[in-house]
Amino acid sequence: MTDGDDRIADGPLTGAATAAELVDLGDVVIAGGVGGVSYPKLVPE
Repeated sequence: MTDGDDRIADGPLTGAATAAELVDLGDVVIAGGVGGVSYPKLVPE
């Protein structure tokens, strides 16, 4: 059952970290590329 607990703990942590990283990246691109609005649109694609 220890493995199960570890997996459950890693799951939400990994997801939260990924979401936070994506948000940070998006903010940086938009903030750093004020004149390059096309870049943020191409990134998600």
